Amino acid sequence: MPGAGGNKAMNYLYNVTSRNGTAVGVPLQDLVFNARVGIKAVKYDASKVRYLGGVDSTRTTVTVMKTLGVTTLDGAKRKEVLMAASGRGGQTYIIPILLNQMLGTKFRVVKGYRGLGLMHLAMDKGEVHGRAASWSSITSTKPEWVSKGLVANLVTIGLEREPDLPNVPTLAELVKSDADRNLVRFLAGSAALGRAWAGFGAIPKTASPHCGQPIPRRWPIPRSRRMPQSAACPSVLLPGRRNKSWSRKSWPRPMAPSPRSGRSLA
Repeated sequence: MPGAGGNKAMNYLYNVTSRNGTAVGVPLQDLVFNARVGIKAVKYDASKVRYLGGVDSTRTTVTVMKTLGVTTLDGAKRKEVLMAASGRGGQTYIIPILLNQMLGTKFRVVKGYRGLGLMHLAMDKGEVHGRAASWSSITSTKPEWVSKGLVANLVTIGLEREPDLPNVPTLAELVKSDADRNLVRFLAGSAALGRAWAGFGAIPKTASPHCGQPIPRRWPIPRSRRMPQSAACPSVLLPGRRNKSWSRKSWPRPMAPSPRSGRSLA
Protein backbone atom coordinates (compact mmCIF):
# COMPACT_ATOMS: atom_id res chain seq x y z
CA MET A 1 0.00 0.00 0.00
CA PRO A 2 1.76 3.21 -1.10
CA GLY A 3 1.53 5.65 1.78
CA ALA A 4 1.16 2.87 4.30
CA GLY A 5 3.44 4.63 6.77
CA GLY A 6 1.18 7.65 7.09
CA ASN A 7 -2.44 8.69 7.36
CA LYS A 8 -3.60 6.38 4.57
CA ALA A 9 -2.81 3.24 6.54
CA MET A 10 -4.32 4.54 9.78
CA ASN A 11 -7.46 5.61 7.91
CA TYR A 12 -7.67 2.10 6.47
CA LEU A 13 -7.20 0.43 9.85
CA TYR A 14 -9.82 2.65 11.46
CA ASN A 15 -12.47 2.69 8.74
CA VAL A 16 -12.09 -0.54 6.76
CA THR A 17 -10.57 -3.39 8.79
CA SER A 18 -12.32 -5.30 11.54
CA ARG A 19 -11.45 -3.84 14.93
CA ASN A 20 -10.83 -7.21 16.53
CA GLY A 21 -7.07 -7.19 16.89
CA THR A 22 -6.36 -8.98 13.61
CA ALA A 23 -5.14 -5.89 11.72
CA VAL A 24 -2.08 -3.96 12.91
CA GLY A 25 -0.03 -1.24 11.24
CA VAL A 26 3.35 0.42 11.73
CA PRO A 27 2.58 4.09 11.08
CA LEU A 28 5.01 6.96 11.10
CA GLN A 29 5.36 8.85 14.35
CA ASP A 30 3.14 11.72 13.14
CA LEU A 31 -0.20 10.05 13.80
CA VAL A 32 -1.05 11.93 17.02
CA PHE A 33 0.47 15.23 15.86
CA ASN A 34 -1.44 15.19 12.58
CA ALA A 35 -4.74 14.61 14.34
CA ARG A 36 -4.05 17.33 16.92
CA VAL A 37 -3.27 20.07 14.40
CA GLY A 38 -6.20 19.21 12.15
CA ILE A 39 -4.59 17.67 9.08
CA LYS A 40 -7.47 17.15 6.66
CA ALA A 41 -6.26 13.73 5.55
CA VAL A 42 -6.80 12.32 9.06
CA LYS A 43 -9.92 10.16 9.11
CA TYR A 44 -9.18 8.24 12.32
CA ASP A 45 -9.57 8.91 16.04
CA ALA A 46 -6.01 9.05 17.41
CA SER A 47 -7.28 8.86 20.99
CA LYS A 48 -8.49 5.30 20.31
CA VAL A 49 -5.22 3.88 19.00
CA ARG A 50 -4.05 0.74 20.82
CA TYR A 51 -0.25 0.34 21.04
CA LEU A 52 1.44 -3.05 21.16
CA GLY A 53 4.96 -1.65 21.45
CA GLY A 54 7.45 -0.86 18.75
CA VAL A 55 11.00 -0.78 17.47
CA ASP A 56 13.33 2.21 17.52
CA SER A 57 12.90 5.67 19.00
CA THR A 58 13.16 7.88 15.94
CA ARG A 59 14.43 11.42 15.53
CA THR A 60 13.68 13.37 12.40
CA THR A 61 16.54 15.12 10.63
CA VAL A 62 16.55 17.58 7.77
CA THR A 63 19.07 15.96 5.45
CA VAL A 64 20.34 17.38 2.14
CA MET A 65 22.83 16.30 -0.49
CA LYS A 66 26.11 18.19 -0.19
CA THR A 67 26.21 18.79 -3.94
CA LEU A 68 23.86 21.71 -3.34
CA GLY A 69 26.47 23.53 -1.30
CA VAL A 70 24.18 23.98 1.71
CA THR A 71 25.49 22.31 4.86
CA THR A 72 23.88 24.43 7.63
CA LEU A 73 20.53 26.06 8.36
CA ASP A 74 22.14 29.45 7.75
CA GLY A 75 22.92 28.27 4.23
CA ALA A 76 19.29 27.27 3.79
CA LYS A 77 18.30 30.83 4.69
CA ARG A 78 20.32 32.18 1.78
CA LYS A 79 19.68 29.56 -0.91
CA GLU A 80 16.52 27.76 -2.00
CA VAL A 81 16.46 24.06 -1.12
CA LEU A 82 14.04 21.67 -2.84
CA MET A 83 12.57 19.22 -0.32
CA ALA A 84 10.78 16.01 -1.31
CA ALA A 85 7.44 15.25 0.34
CA SER A 86 4.62 12.79 -0.05
CA GLY A 87 1.77 15.20 0.70
CA ARG A 88 0.56 17.76 3.20
CA GLY A 89 -0.22 15.17 5.87
CA GLY A 90 3.26 14.11 6.98
CA GLN A 91 6.51 15.33 8.44
CA THR A 92 8.21 15.49 5.02
CA TYR A 93 5.90 18.42 4.26
CA ILE A 94 5.20 19.82 7.72
CA ILE A 95 8.76 20.29 8.93
CA PRO A 96 10.17 22.30 6.00
CA ILE A 97 7.13 24.59 6.12
CA LEU A 98 7.50 25.15 9.86
CA LEU A 99 11.22 25.83 9.49
CA ASN A 100 10.49 28.48 6.86
CA GLN A 101 8.16 30.27 9.24
CA MET A 102 10.15 29.78 12.44
CA LEU A 103 13.66 30.40 11.17
CA GLY A 104 13.34 32.04 7.77
CA THR A 105 14.73 29.17 5.70
CA LYS A 106 14.04 28.89 1.98
CA PHE A 107 12.80 25.31 1.68
CA ARG A 108 10.50 24.70 -1.29
CA VAL A 109 8.48 21.53 -0.90
CA VAL A 110 7.93 19.28 -3.91
CA LYS A 111 4.96 16.99 -3.17
CA GLY A 112 3.95 13.74 -4.82
CA TYR A 113 6.71 11.27 -3.89
CA ARG A 114 5.10 8.04 -2.75
CA GLY A 115 7.43 6.93 -0.02
CA LEU A 116 10.95 7.59 1.24
CA GLY A 117 12.46 5.22 -1.32
CA LEU A 118 11.33 7.45 -4.18
CA MET A 119 12.40 10.56 -2.27
CA HIS A 120 15.90 9.14 -1.84
CA LEU A 121 16.00 8.19 -5.52
CA ALA A 122 15.04 11.76 -6.43
CA MET A 123 17.86 13.05 -4.23
CA ASP A 124 20.30 10.73 -5.98
CA LYS A 125 19.12 11.97 -9.39
CA GLY A 126 19.24 15.64 -8.41
CA GLU A 127 15.49 16.23 -8.77
CA VAL A 128 15.38 17.49 -5.19
CA HIS A 129 18.03 18.32 -2.63
CA GLY A 130 16.75 16.73 0.56
CA ARG A 131 13.97 15.45 2.79
CA ALA A 132 12.82 15.62 6.43
CA ALA A 133 12.38 12.17 7.95
CA SER A 134 13.97 9.84 10.48
CA TRP A 135 17.76 9.60 10.47
CA SER A 136 17.48 5.82 10.76
CA SER A 137 15.74 5.71 7.37
CA ILE A 138 19.01 6.88 5.83
CA THR A 139 21.40 4.78 7.90
CA SER A 140 19.37 1.66 7.10
CA THR A 141 18.66 2.23 3.41
CA LYS A 142 21.43 4.57 2.24
CA PRO A 143 24.49 3.68 4.35
CA GLU A 144 26.78 4.66 1.45
CA TRP A 145 25.57 8.26 1.77
CA VAL A 146 26.86 8.23 5.34
CA SER A 147 30.11 6.36 4.75
CA LYS A 148 31.04 8.57 1.78
CA GLY A 149 29.97 11.81 3.46
CA LEU A 150 27.49 12.69 0.73
CA VAL A 151 24.82 14.28 2.95
CA ALA A 152 24.63 17.11 5.46
CA ASN A 153 22.20 17.19 8.38
CA LEU A 154 20.95 20.70 9.07
CA VAL A 155 18.82 20.19 12.18
CA THR A 156 17.33 17.44 14.33
CA ILE A 157 13.65 17.62 15.26
CA GLY A 158 13.95 16.19 18.73
CA LEU A 159 14.03 17.03 22.42
CA GLU A 160 17.65 15.96 22.45
CA ARG A 161 20.35 15.59 19.85
CA GLU A 162 20.61 12.47 17.71
CA PRO A 163 23.40 10.36 19.28
CA ASP A 164 24.86 9.67 15.82
CA LEU A 165 24.91 13.42 15.09
CA PRO A 166 26.12 15.17 18.24
CA ASN A 167 27.13 18.35 16.37
CA VAL A 168 23.74 18.87 14.72
CA PRO A 169 21.49 21.22 16.74
CA THR A 170 17.91 20.46 17.66
CA LEU A 171 15.09 22.76 16.59
CA ALA A 172 14.25 23.24 20.27
CA GLU A 173 17.63 24.95 20.70
CA LEU A 174 16.96 27.44 17.90
CA VAL A 175 13.43 28.77 18.32
CA LYS A 176 12.82 31.91 20.39
CA SER A 177 9.14 32.34 21.27
CA ASP A 178 7.19 30.36 23.88
CA ALA A 179 4.54 29.46 21.30
CA ASP A 180 7.16 28.01 18.98
CA ARG A 181 8.81 26.13 21.83
CA ASN A 182 5.47 24.53 22.72
CA LEU A 183 4.88 23.51 19.12
CA VAL A 184 8.39 22.09 18.77
CA ARG A 185 8.07 20.21 22.05
CA PHE A 186 4.90 18.55 20.83
CA LEU A 187 6.26 17.76 17.38
CA ALA A 188 9.54 16.43 18.74
CA GLY A 189 7.83 14.46 21.48
CA SER A 190 6.19 12.23 18.89
CA ALA A 191 9.58 10.56 18.50
CA ALA A 192 8.59 8.60 21.60
CA LEU A 193 6.17 6.67 19.41
CA GLY A 194 9.05 5.52 17.22
CA ARG A 195 8.08 2.66 14.95
CA ALA A 196 5.05 1.63 16.98
CA TRP A 197 2.80 -1.32 16.22
CA ALA A 198 -0.66 0.15 16.39
CA GLY A 199 -4.24 -0.82 15.76
CA PHE A 200 -7.81 -0.24 16.88
CA GLY A 201 -10.34 -2.28 18.82
CA ALA A 202 -10.00 -5.31 21.06
CA ILE A 203 -6.29 -6.04 20.89
CA PRO A 204 -5.40 -8.45 23.74
CA LYS A 205 -2.78 -7.36 26.25
CA THR A 206 -0.82 -10.54 25.54
CA ALA A 207 -0.51 -9.75 21.83
CA SER A 208 3.10 -8.62 22.14
CA PRO A 209 4.83 -10.60 24.92
CA HIS A 210 8.35 -9.55 23.88
CA CYS A 211 7.80 -5.79 24.16
CA GLY A 212 10.46 -4.12 26.27
CA GLN A 213 12.83 -7.08 26.04
CA PRO A 214 16.17 -7.13 24.18
CA ILE A 215 15.98 -8.63 20.72
CA PRO A 216 17.66 -12.05 20.71
CA ARG A 217 20.94 -12.26 18.80
CA ARG A 218 19.48 -15.01 16.67
CA TRP A 219 16.13 -13.49 15.75
CA PRO A 220 14.24 -16.07 13.59
CA ILE A 221 14.14 -14.10 10.30
CA PRO A 222 13.86 -16.10 7.07
CA ARG A 223 17.04 -15.89 4.99
CA SER A 224 15.21 -14.24 2.08
CA ARG A 225 14.12 -11.38 4.33
CA ARG A 226 17.36 -10.69 6.14
CA MET A 227 18.70 -7.18 5.81
CA PRO A 228 22.23 -6.59 4.56
CA GLN A 229 24.90 -6.39 7.24
CA SER A 230 25.60 -2.78 6.27
CA ALA A 231 22.10 -1.75 7.34
CA ALA A 232 21.85 -0.23 10.80
CA CYS A 233 19.03 -1.95 12.70
CA PRO A 234 17.57 -0.97 16.08
CA SER A 235 18.34 -3.41 18.87
CA VAL A 236 15.67 -2.86 21.52
CA LEU A 237 11.92 -3.33 21.48
CA LEU A 238 9.98 -0.48 23.08
CA PRO A 239 7.11 -1.32 25.44
CA GLY A 240 3.60 -0.40 24.38
CA ARG A 241 3.03 1.38 27.68
CA ARG A 242 5.63 3.98 26.67
CA ASN A 243 3.78 4.72 23.40
CA LYS A 244 0.47 4.82 25.24
CA SER A 245 1.81 7.10 27.96
CA TRP A 246 3.06 9.75 25.53
CA SER A 247 -0.11 9.59 23.46
CA ARG A 248 -2.35 10.05 26.51
CA LYS A 249 -0.27 12.94 27.81
CA SER A 250 -0.39 14.67 24.44
CA TRP A 251 -3.92 14.05 23.26
CA PRO A 252 -6.20 15.57 25.90
CA ARG A 253 -3.89 18.49 26.74
CA PRO A 254 -4.87 21.75 25.00
CA MET A 255 -1.99 22.75 22.76
CA ALA A 256 -0.97 26.38 23.12
CA PRO A 257 -2.17 28.26 20.06
CA SER A 258 0.55 28.99 17.55
CA PRO A 259 0.22 31.26 14.52
CA ARG A 260 2.32 28.68 12.66
CA SER A 261 0.33 25.47 12.94
CA GLY A 262 -3.17 26.27 11.75
CA ARG A 263 -2.07 28.50 8.87
CA SER A 264 0.57 26.12 7.51
CA LEU A 265 -0.48 22.57 8.18
CA ALA A 266 -4.20 22.06 7.83
